[in-house]
Amino acid sequence: MNRCIQYMCRFISYLLLLGVTAAQASDVMVVTEQSPPYQMMINDEVEGSATQTVKRFLAEAGVSADFAMYPWARAYKKATSDANILIYSIAKSPERLEKFHWLIPVVDYNLGLVALSSAAPLIMTDWAQLKNHRIAVQRDDIAQKWLLSLGLVEGVNFIACSDINCSWQLLYNRNVDFIIETEELIAEMTRMLNQPSNSAPFIRAIPELKVTDYLAASIRTEPHILQKLLDAAPRFTAAQ
Repeated sequence: MNRCIQYMCRFISYLLLLGVTAAQASDVMVVTEQSPPYQMMINDEVEGSATQTVKRFLAEAGVSADFAMYPWARAYKKATSDANILIYSIAKSPERLEKFHWLIPVVDYNLGLVALSSAAPLIMTDWAQLKNHRIAVQRDDIAQKWLLSLGLVEGVNFIACSDINCSWQLLYNRNVDFIIETEELIAEMTRMLNQPSNSAPFIRAIPELKVTDYLAASIRTEPHILQKLLDAAPRFTAAQ
């Protein structure tokens, strides 16, 4: 009899523990990539200016969240396959429109070519001339789509990296001639890689890659959570 009571107590304790865990579970997981100063890890927490915008929005919506940083391709895969996932900063390109619920703009990007300062000066009259160079971009990023639209071939004209660190390492190792990045990232990336601040200048903007990136929700986001987010979006955007 005592043993039955002990088992019953343990079972009840287990159920109570499950209840506490469920009560503490966040509504959504928010995924992003490293992109300083917009998204970066500080003391094992995802921070940065775009991150702060997202956190303020979620507070406005009354939605709790856990944040995780992944290589872009992995973050994108989670957001297109899993339930209750938010992703930022993501461009609202035509091929992505139906894959997400679009919430709020979080950052403006002006992407362009970055090269080593020691490289030969760039003389280019047409983007098609990029076929004569090697470039690194992030996989599933809009820069990759743009290169493909120019007729460039992955593995021949460009390398699709898993994350931003890969692109920069390829540049500094002289495995590629250019990477495609926003000018605002250069100072932080050179610092993080222990390189001189003037070692990788922004040499030419790409007008086709001037974009506003968004916070978006996965298609499989639960309706009651999604409604909170959609209701908060106009209020939050108007207040910015």
